[in-house]
Amino acid sequence: MLFLTLNMTKILAIDTSSENCSVALFSQNSITSECESAPRNHTQRILPMVKSVIANQGLALSDLDAVAFGCGPGSFTGIRISAGIAQGLAFGLNCPVYPVSSLEALALQSFRQTGEKRVFVAIDARMDEVYWGAYELAVSGSDSGLGREVSIINLSGEHVCAPEKVDYSWMSGEGIGLKGVGSGLVYLERFPEVLRKSISSFKVDFEPTADAIVELALNAFLRGDEGSISDALPSYVRDTITWKKLPGR
Repeated sequence: MLFLTLNMTKILAIDTSSENCSVALFSQNSITSECESAPRNHTQRILPMVKSVIANQGLALSDLDAVAFGCGPGSFTGIRISAGIAQGLAFGLNCPVYPVSSLEALALQSFRQTGEKRVFVAIDARMDEVYWGAYELAVSGSDSGLGREVSIINLSGEHVCAPEKVDYSWMSGEGIGLKGVGSGLVYLERFPEVLRKSISSFKVDFEPTADAIVELALNAFLRGDEGSISDALPSYVRDTITWKKLPGR
């Protein structure tokens, strides 16, 4: 029954929370995706990429069962673009829409690449701060293929603060063996010593992609989560947002 459900399910995911412009489609129990670096060109590129991915699978928008998007944290403008497009598609198709955390997506991407189950994710939040969260991942069943649900336990919550103020009270002690990923790891030397020593390896050049987002959305869809449009909102994490006008604007 699960195999039949997976073969019939079609979910589109988009992400513009970073400099990447990324689209993924789950269909016929597999994921196809497109991703390109498009700084400040997300609005011009995202819809043509959506059309391309869907058309390449011989489908139409009306064939979709659900839509997902990277809700942040990340670029304020980028996550608003994704949220707006996802909401519009879901409203027009009368289908569920799933917001997916950028931090969780990065944790899943790291797990898929390395198999390491404890992941510390940090994204450069500008203004001398990082968005961050710590996660523990597990896969039901004997492998990590599609259809095997990945459970992601958020160990710390999702926060934004200066690198020196990252909380490590969620840790069970030193030597936890964390994999660190994300652009915020450029500040590694400023993290608290206990946390810094527990990160066994790290990768800075790591951005969210829609293939991880569509997989997490698939899990939610199969669980029967409602995916209400009213809940499909950007996640800024910040309590306050400081706007800085660019020179000449």
